[in-house]
Amino acid sequence: MRKTVLHILALLLLLSGCHSRREAKCVLLQAESVVDNAPDSALALLESVGHPEDRFGKADFMQFEVILVKSKYKCYKPIYADTLIFDSYHFFLNEKDIAKASQAALYGGCVNVERNHFDAAMECFKNADFYAEKVSDSSCRAFAQYYIGDLLNQQGDENQAIDAYRQAERLYGNDYSRKSRCLNAMAMMFLVLGETDSAFYYLDSAMEMAETKGCQNMKSALLNNYSVAYQQIG
Repeated sequence: MRKTVLHILALLLLLSGCHSRREAKCVLLQAESVVDNAPDSALALLESVGHPEDRFGKADFMQFEVILVKSKYKCYKPIYADTLIFDSYHFFLNEKDIAKASQAALYGGCVNVERNHFDAAMECFKNADFYAEKVSDSSCRAFAQYYIGDLLNQQGDENQAIDAYRQAERLYGNDYSRKSRCLNAMAMMFLVLGETDSAFYYLDSAMEMAETKGCQNMKSALLNNYSVAYQQIG
């Protein structure tokens, strides 16, 4: 029902053309409030704003770009061309709005990954972690550390990748679904290193969390990785 209401609101705003900054600001605030749990609704709202560069003041337009990239990323939409996110990062950093700068850095890293700019992505994720720590944003830090782990894994540095995944797992707190994802990633790194006992320990820990959360997709991935692990030990 909530998604239906938001989609109707998006349609009405589209038809009205968002003629005022007040309307556009309302759309942005609504999108921010739902992007984590309903990114498709947030994206529909943001895309209802015609010519956003003309509808917002500078600060709101920079935040619009951050929430737009975040919603597109969470909806598995391409973000290759969303390079204005880097302007958002520098703007918020110059304004000393560290909380928003950390979010811009995080999703700037995601844009760089999609553009295959992996060194730049690593810098973005490290910046996101650095600034998120200053404002005690453990969620942003957890995502940044997980992505750092992925990049280290890609570089063949399994030991440092394990450290990053472990940091992410700790920072996710009581989010068992994401914690299990981190433990699964650690298990696969240990498997690559030939440390099968450690690999099975983290697979078991991840499965326990996935079952606690009732996360079927994670359980399926873990069962597949158990199969890989058993094949490796013969």
